[in-house]
Amino acid sequence: MPVCSSGAVGVKTQRLAYREVRERIQTGDLLLFSGYHPISRIIRWGTGSQYSHSGMAAWWRPCDTDGVRRLMVFEATLPYVTIRPASEAVGAYWGSVDWYPLKDEYRKQLDRERFELEAVDRLGLQFSVGGLFDNLLALLHLKFWAARRGNRLFCSEYVSECFSMALKDPVVNEPHHFTSPEALSKSPLWSCEGRLYLPVHEKNSQLASRRTSQRQRLAERPWMGSR
Repeated sequence: MPVCSSGAVGVKTQRLAYREVRERIQTGDLLLFSGYHPISRIIRWGTGSQYSHSGMAAWWRPCDTDGVRRLMVFEATLPYVTIRPASEAVGAYWGSVDWYPLKDEYRKQLDRERFELEAVDRLGLQFSVGGLFDNLLALLHLKFWAARRGNRLFCSEYVSECFSMALKDPVVNEPHHFTSPEALSKSPLWSCEGRLYLPVHEKNSQLASRRTSQRQRLAERPWMGSR
């Protein structure tokens, strides 16, 4: 069984070409990200995790694709909970992306309709930067200082909530807002299959596409150009 561990000495993670395994990825699978950006490193430090981000895979039929299924990723990221193509999530991420398939015994129990409803219902909610501090407080055994922050969601909190409603709580010994990406990686629901990658030219294309979409979103902000 491959081991996904960016921090383990002497352990090599199996590298998997995204295009070759795309059809094997299924709704309910987990993607765990280990970023190189300074903010990602802070999240990894603050959550005591080798991972800085988490997302949920789902096969989706966007209304503008004439019924064509696309592999998408639901994720809570700055500035809000969103959904994007899995190829972009893998290709445009500055860091590594590990694939954790849902174990067969749990896949049979997953209520896919409920899972999608719960994931979609939370789209657009703001990302919780405070979730990072909640995880840090948990590491310091100071949970009593943490406080829920309205409807804002931290990445692993989003995953935990959705699976608790559609299957079972992936981390039974922690409330959702104390659930870290690291805790999800150790959950009995998933097992690591390997590290996904795209060829350099595809990755560069995804990065360019992401920068374009980010500029478009910024241009749509009502406060842009007001000064």
